[in-house]
Amino acid sequence: LYPLLQPDGVIFPYTPQIQVNYTANYDGTDLAHSNYKIYQYKNSEVGQIQITGMFTAQDTIEANYLLAVIHFFRSATKMFFGQGEYAGNPPLVCNLTGYGSSIFDKVPVIVKSFSVDLKDDVNYIRCNTFGTNTWVPVISTVSVTLTPVYHTAEVFAEYMPEL
Repeated sequence: LYPLLQPDGVIFPYTPQIQVNYTANYDGTDLAHSNYKIYQYKNSEVGQIQITGMFTAQDTIEANYLLAVIHFFRSATKMFFGQGEYAGNPPLVCNLTGYGSSIFDKVPVIVKSFSVDLKDDVNYIRCNTFGTNTWVPVISTVSVTLTPVYHTAEVFAEYMPEL
């Protein structure tokens, strides 16, 4: 993960495609002798965030970066294991930042899924990690599905300041 330290996380080198779904939920009430329902607002929610972007590896530095990105997202979908104080804990909550403070400003998210394509119609470049040779594609697409999560105390802070 060393290549991710200097930029302080994963940065898509090319502008990714991002889809966010916002939903307003309503409950419907049936009226006697009517063909129509009356709807009452229930709540709103921000759905999953889908990010899909291209990565290139034109030299060993970019290849190591892509490998670190793959390792990070694979790790972010796994619980902690082995020995130590974190063993058995769920994956960490990450922060999503991008496009300025009005779009994604340190939004707490969990990584729900991750995929990377290892194409058969591109060249591969060798990089050396952990003392072994690894081959990564010179161009690949990375897709990440994120879900916003907020701590209950943050959600209800304005209603219950003592939390």
